[in-house]
Amino acid sequence: MPSTYSNLKIELIPTGAQSGVWGVTTNANLGTAIEQAIVGTATSVTADFTSNVATYTLIDTNASQTARAFVLNVTATLTAAGTINVPAIQKPYLVFNNSVGGFAVTVKVSGQTGVSIPNGKKAWLYNTGTDVGVAFDYAPSLSLGTALPVLSGGTGVTTSTGSGNVVLSTSPTLVTPILGTPTSVTLTNATGLPISTGVSGLGAGVATFLATPSSANLASAVTDETGTGSLVFANTPTLVTPNIGTPSAAVLTNATGLPLTTGVTGLLPVANGGTATSTPSIVAGANVTVSGTWPNQTIAAVGTGFGDVSGPASATDNAITRFDGTTGKIVQTSLVTVADDGAITAPQVGSVIPFYYANQAAFPSAATYHGALAHSHADGAMFFAHSSVWVRLLDNGGPLGTPSSGTATNLTGLPLSTGVTGTLSAANGGTGVANNAAMTVTGSGNFAYTRTLTGTTNVTFPTTGTLSTLTGTETLTNKTIEAGTFTNGYTEEVFTGNSSTAITLDLANGTVQIITLTGNCVYTFPTPVAGKSFTLIHLQDATGSRTVTWPSTVDWPSAIAPTLTATALKADKFVFTAISGTSWLGSVAGQNYTV
Repeated sequence: MPSTYSNLKIELIPTGAQSGVWGVTTNANLGTAIEQAIVGTATSVTADFTSNVATYTLIDTNASQTARAFVLNVTATLTAAGTINVPAIQKPYLVFNNSVGGFAVTVKVSGQTGVSIPNGKKAWLYNTGTDVGVAFDYAPSLSLGTALPVLSGGTGVTTSTGSGNVVLSTSPTLVTPILGTPTSVTLTNATGLPISTGVSGLGAGVATFLATPSSANLASAVTDETGTGSLVFANTPTLVTPNIGTPSAAVLTNATGLPLTTGVTGLLPVANGGTATSTPSIVAGANVTVSGTWPNQTIAAVGTGFGDVSGPASATDNAITRFDGTTGKIVQTSLVTVADDGAITAPQVGSVIPFYYANQAAFPSAATYHGALAHSHADGAMFFAHSSVWVRLLDNGGPLGTPSSGTATNLTGLPLSTGVTGTLSAANGGTGVANNAAMTVTGSGNFAYTRTLTGTTNVTFPTTGTLSTLTGTETLTNKTIEAGTFTNGYTEEVFTGNSSTAITLDLANGTVQIITLTGNCVYTFPTPVAGKSFTLIHLQDATGSRTVTWPSTVDWPSAIAPTLTATALKADKFVFTAISGTSWLGSVAGQNYTV
């Protein structure tokens, strides 16, 4: 029977097995496997790591194996934080992280969290078979040979002073401590420091000013002040009779009381409203003379083209001024006025005085000068500005002259006897012939011609054909045919429709009305007109048994309406004739037709 192995890979010999050699196996179990698990050391070298991860397993042999060792000494060179995966068995480990590179190493069961050991540190760990954790984290009491350093959570000292809580470096709260005489201290937000006794080296009066910062206490604390009164700051101070001396610069905006004779030096330049000179004078020019000295100088005009101007006692508002022809100096009023909007009015000319231009291209904008008149010399015509367009009014030949073209829309007052030449064509509503001339009327489409005959007038119609064509179809509306002969008979117009539940007959659609009853129908007939008649044929639909309601204007024989044929797809025929404007005389022409 073969041997089996424990979790630590101790070889377990079956009873009676390994006769003569079992001592060798037992020595390997004790001297190698068990000894390695209790006190043995294994070194984790660089070759054991792949991408900074080393994985150790146990195989069925009692020979030395890294995963069985009690001490794991990590000496590998790492490029990042390292990981050591150990078998999932119960076992203690003492791990030394002596790796090169300064990175921590995590010991764990694969897929678990484990424990991270900083570089250069040792850790006592225990593998529970599930994951690796810290083997020791509590001691009821502990005595150390040396003081526990601050880095490890201690104070680093073996003596103390005072009582209460341990003071750490960040924001400690000290209750009535005595600091002695520190070499340096920062008293940010310190309160309760008595200036008079707690601060030394202050000048005379400084402590008083610090306790009560008034202007008087400040004056007592300084030794080289000038003036008296309250402290002055930069923005808008009020100074009472100060002596500024001779400042290098000053802005005297809103300054008052400056004596010009003694308080100002130099000359005020022209750019600042002055003359830039201490001896100003007026200089003579063309047609102007200057006499006297500044500031008493006299200006006089010389030459011609000037003089006194006098006006009338009253003048027309907005009138254009003019001078008299005698003196040339007296202003006279005129009847030509210029309105505020620029319109020039002259009673003998019109609303706006026309202006002369070389041609139309020189005209101003018609939109801007709406209502203005303008004369184009090149055209010899007058134009009127309206709706942003210059409209031609008059030619050189007088009123309208003989214009090459014109549109007389809405023209009124034109004398036909003298104001029109030629003949008006039929296309424009005329006859196309002159007075007393033979006239031939030819029309097509919707042509209507009405002629009123007065006196003795002869109208000659053609001896053959009709009034329009010899072979056409004519429609005569509201015409009376007296003693007419229809050589080929005549055809009445037929209307066909469905009744639904109500229908209004319109004889304009035809005097033969063929109505299919598609429901119980209420008839409405046209108003009776004496002499009119029509035929009504109504047909039962595929359902049959349709009924009708006759209008009250129908008068049946003996006042008894006929009984309708109810059979599906059968027809009855009725004739209605009006002999007055009040009723239709109804009669049955036939029933139970198959159509």
